[in-house]
Amino acid sequence: WGKQKKEFLFYFKMIVPLLQPEPEQYTITIPENCEPGQIISARITNTKTVDVKIPEGAKAGENFTFVVSRSTVPVAIPIEDHRFFNAKCLNRSGIFFVIFMCVVLITSIASLFVTALLPIAAVTPPILIMEMMRRLYKQHVTRCQMTISFFECVLWMTLLFFILFGLGQIPVYPFQIPSHEKDGSCIKCIGGYAFTSYFTAGTLEEITKFLAIRRILYSDQVQNPRALWVYSVCAGAGFAAVENILYVIGGGGMVAIMRALLSIPLHCSTGFVMGLVMGKSRFSCKNRKNLNYFWILFPPIFIHGTYDFAIFTGSGIGGATSALIILSFVCLVSTLVWIRWEVTKQEERFPLIGESTENIHSLIESGEVLRPFPCCELCVCCYSE
Repeated sequence: WGKQKKEFLFYFKMIVPLLQPEPEQYTITIPENCEPGQIISARITNTKTVDVKIPEGAKAGENFTFVVSRSTVPVAIPIEDHRFFNAKCLNRSGIFFVIFMCVVLITSIASLFVTALLPIAAVTPPILIMEMMRRLYKQHVTRCQMTISFFECVLWMTLLFFILFGLGQIPVYPFQIPSHEKDGSCIKCIGGYAFTSYFTAGTLEEITKFLAIRRILYSDQVQNPRALWVYSVCAGAGFAAVENILYVIGGGGMVAIMRALLSIPLHCSTGFVMGLVMGKSRFSCKNRKNLNYFWILFPPIFIHGTYDFAIFTGSGIGGATSALIILSFVCLVSTLVWIRWEVTKQEERFPLIGESTENIHSLIESGEVLRPFPCCELCVCCYSE
């Protein structure tokens, strides 16, 4: 009997969870004259109503999702969907991609006939990406700070130009790649491509983006990791916009289309990666100032360097251009997949608390947080905790 009892309990524990009904999900629209914390009666079917508690930060006319379990008292609570693929993510991504491609094609094709439109075709893609990020996380960021981060990276690029000009004047390898090989497939050429990709382009350019965000890492403007995601993308967009203007003016509309699909998303993606690592480090470390800057900079530098190495090597080696450009595209797509995966993990780890504690606009209006302002990178007040 003892053995049979153990077998019975074993199968009972396996079968009972399968018989329990899964929680049902519903979406309702918050009616007028309702306040956060208020309990309302919501009709989910023709014959069934439940008591729903309105979450903090909810406004009249907005939709939110809640769960109802059949085996418990039908009281609903708001939830967030953290799945890798969910309907909200796919809908937003699809709509943005269609709008992005339409605007890029219109501006790029127009620039083929009107040369004066080339700068507009160059700066439109990064601005669209910034606007998408603002709409996704609008309660955590302000347009003012997004603009400041954008132009701070642009200002740091002036210093980068002087550094790159100085490095270009060094007449020794690997700063100067030998030109006696026509196909560029010699060992020194490959080494020169790697040095240019991982040091000149990867390291120096990503440090430029980092300096634009380092000032606000401990600022009151950042009340949530999501804010660092957006501001880091803005720094990447600032770098991409200036670089894109230089390339597009010299290359024309077709270059604008190619860079809008590859280079600009790459710069914004490496900025996003940096923001993810910085946000996770700041809001999870007990001693917030002991950040590991190596792990903040290494992932974007490696991604950027690998992408550029494929591009440079493909341009230098005859007959391998298409294959290596495809490799760079795979690098970009892999980065976007990793970003989505890390975002879902951090959204679970740092859930939204409520409007009163994380909505930057409410905090600014109440006077708890100062309005964003530009400042000197060397100023001591910028790094105060």
